[in-house]
Amino acid sequence: MWVMLLLMIVIFYFFMIRPQSKKAKEERIFRDGLQKGDKVLTHIQICELNGELLADIEDYFAIGSSDLPIAINRSLRQMGLGEEMRIIAPWYTAYGAEGTSLIKPYSNLIITLTTIEE
Repeated sequence: MWVMLLLMIVIFYFFMIRPQSKKAKEERIFRDGLQKGDKVLTHIQICELNGELLADIEDYFAIGSSDLPIAINRSLRQMGLGEEMRIIAPWYTAYGAEGTSLIKPYSNLIITLTTIEE
């Protein structure tokens, strides 16, 4: 009986705990390695609060770039590789009073970010 219990614990460790800790270590290394100006391949979907899709972009974005809204920059610094994050960005952390060609001024947005590779 003790052998079966020990075997279950070993199997549990190798199939559950070890892969999670390995992935967490990889994400920590990825996050710690990012510096301002590093480019990360990112998939970004921007929607209005009513669900209307405004932009669907997959491109390399520089961390800390002034071209990206504050909400996206802050989130990219916190994400690991392959992570997805959904942000509800008020207008002042999104595109502000200026807006863009696609996004109206003072728009509150739902932004979905996915980091693909460094």
